[in-house]
Amino acid sequence: MAKETKNFTESELCRIVEMAWEDRTPFEALEQSFSLN
Repeated sequence: MAKETKNFTESELCRIVEMAWEDRTPFEALEQSFSLN
């Protein structure tokens, strides 16, 4: 079954990268918050 892809806005992408860069938010939480997985 093919995975559905999500198109993020530039601000969403910036926020995801910012949160990951800060190392305060676990990647698992980012995946869940932004439906990455």
